Amino acid sequence: MNGTQTSGIAKYHRVNITIDSLTPNFYPVIYLKKIGQNKQATSFSSFTFPTFQNNDLALGQNPYITINQTRFVFNFTGATNDPWTYYTMVIYQNNWGLTDQKKSEFSIRINADDVDQCWFF
Repeated sequence: MNGTQTSGIAKYHRVNITIDSLTPNFYPVIYLKKIGQNKQATSFSSFTFPTFQNNDLALGQNPYITINQTRFVFNFTGATNDPWTYYTMVIYQNNWGLTDQKKSEFSIRINADDVDQCWFF
């Protein structure tokens, strides 16, 4: 999200993350860390990544909701006072003991839009 906003005035954004499993019994858990900056980043090397202990948002942690799905759609809306907002993301593969497969394959699509107000899903 980039902004032409006035400093101190909240700006809202909506993010949609869609993951399609290409292998059976893949269940993603996504951890996000929000990073706000006053200017556009020229390098991402200093960005910190989330962990399951240190994150701003976790998605997909309930296996009872995602079991037997092959498409996972996660939505969230956020607010920021910073002109530039970035998210770092980590995707953990879970199979909840349903397979011995060591590595899963998936495709991911992320859409992010500025919105006028904050909508909660």
